[in-house]
Amino acid sequence: MFNLFIIAVVPYLILVLWLWRGWAMLPRFDIAGASISVSVVIYMRNKASNIRHLLSDITNQHYSQGLIQVVVVDDHSTDHSATEVEDFAKEHPNIELLRLPEGKYGKKAALRHALSHLTGMVVVTTDANCRATPRWLATIAAFYATYNPSMIICPVLFTYGQSFFSRWQALKQIRLMGLAAATAAWRHPVLCSGANLAIDRSVMERYAYMYDRQPASSEDMMMMLEIKKNPLNRVFFLKSTGAVISTTPPSDLKSFISQYIRPIFKYRAYTNLVVIIVALIDFIANLSVLACLVAGFFQLRFLWLAAILWMVKMLVNWLFLKMFSCFWNKYLHH
Repeated sequence: MFNLFIIAVVPYLILVLWLWRGWAMLPRFDIAGASISVSVVIYMRNKASNIRHLLSDITNQHYSQGLIQVVVVDDHSTDHSATEVEDFAKEHPNIELLRLPEGKYGKKAALRHALSHLTGMVVVTTDANCRATPRWLATIAAFYATYNPSMIICPVLFTYGQSFFSRWQALKQIRLMGLAAATAAWRHPVLCSGANLAIDRSVMERYAYMYDRQPASSEDMMMMLEIKKNPLNRVFFLKSTGAVISTTPPSDLKSFISQYIRPIFKYRAYTNLVVIIVALIDFIANLSVLACLVAGFFQLRFLWLAAILWMVKMLVNWLFLKMFSCFWNKYLHH
């Protein structure tokens, strides 16, 4: 039993301490002053209910509209999303609507299609169901001007309501952002989100071939891992409340499974050693608790071990989440 505890918990504790140290040494960035041209690429499919809100957020940025190019790529929407964009663009000449041609589908195809239309020094990608903070682009531009990175991983948070399900998903997202930030601080990023990702345009053009590869999803992760292979490329996490993109979590079980469970089957495409180790340690810790519960039907002592493993893991996770929540919490409420 003690050996099982060592195998399951000790690596997990080491991982969390490593992540805690990464977050602690990552400096907070609060500068918002630069004159960098920015191209915002918005992937859209049937988001008529929110796209106008996002475009309003962008046109109300604390950043010169003359430095902002907005390209909305419509992935064959069947609602009136495209009409919403066209109407909004009539009063904002820096907003452009592109439509994916027949036979082209998905976010990878949208990013590839938009690339030849982009003019900004840095490309910021997001999704049509998101909302932006007022200093979003100013903060990203200032960070880019300060550090000249190849890619910037920016924070994506979930707003939540009163339901346990939405609150649980918001906490899960905080944990993922903590993982992204801490591993990036160690120069071994394992996670990013295309809902808030900034890439030097020349780097994006150089690695555009990644948008032609499989798997069909996880284009952001695959691009990040490919860029990171070159030691001359620098991938940073932007630790700033000004750079937050927020969105609502999946509202039903089907959407949740689509967003969280399906990408698990794409992991076979990830060959990065750090990604594999982090995923394996987390998997072993969770599997050990489940295995002890099953074994507890035959020997009572394994139920006690399952309880101990679960409590240790929950305590560590709580401390981990508390640290990140203190930084991000003001952006989580509806």
